[in-house]
Amino acid sequence: MTTQTHPERQLTACFGLDRHGEPMAVIDGFPGLSAEMDADRAEQLSRQLKQIAIDTRMGVRGVRHYPEIER
Repeated sequence: MTTQTHPERQLTACFGLDRHGEPMAVIDGFPGLSAEMDADRAEQLSRQLKQIAIDTRMGVRGVRHYPEIER
């Protein structure tokens, strides 16, 4: 059995306010409905979503990538 390595999948979050003026994020880049993933990928996705939640609560605005693109 061979193990495949998967490159990190990047999520993109666009931060703003909902119709009630509360912070929110619109997230793009999910792996799809009924996505199959191993434990490492599930943990990575969990970390990305946790950081997006933290940034939303902190009032971040604009577009951010998770993980961030190194320049």
